[in-house]
Amino acid sequence: RELRSWSDLVEAYSGKLILLDIWATWCQPCIADFKHKPLLQPLLDSAQITSVFVSIDRPQWEDRWRQSVHFN
Repeated sequence: RELRSWSDLVEAYSGKLILLDIWATWCQPCIADFKHKPLLQPLLDSAQITSVFVSIDRPQWEDRWRQSVHFN
């Protein structure tokens, strides 16, 4: 689900535990960290924590962002 504001995020996950991962397509360490998600996921699931990925890319980079989301 695409959220457009912090208010949307707060409303969508109200009362839930979340791991907020802030990333960008130009941030190589951010992209490299995606490979660790499968290792972390069982721990998050057992603690009922939802991963929420927030991109800080500029709106004009949407095509680049979509490609990165598809790949990663």
